Amino acid sequence: MEDNLYNVVPVKMILRQTYDLTLERASNGLEGIQMFKKDLLKTCCDVRYQIVLMDINMPVMNGIDSAKGINAIQDDFFSNPPLPPAQMLKRSRAPILAMTAFSNKKTV
Repeated sequence: MEDNLYNVVPVKMILRQTYDLTLERASNGLEGIQMFKKDLLKTCCDVRYQIVLMDINMPVMNGIDSAKGINAIQDDFFSNPPLPPAQMLKRSRAPILAMTAFSNKKTV
């Protein structure tokens, strides 16, 4: 989740060229939570979000609150599985990695 498109372009290129991963972008933390929840509940395919790259300073909802929301969604999903056991075997928690332009020691 990143609100600044200029920060997304190089990360998108690196992930695609090095790891053959596709990046989907949420422009704020609330949109990211909604995208993650929708993706988690998909039953049509095996391709799901494998990792979340999170900016800390975003509009609408910051990255810290968004990460808490995504973790709560995952906690609920895995403690009360809404899908048949065979489909749940293919699921795992998506780690959340912070990405930020903040550079002072107090913030980081």
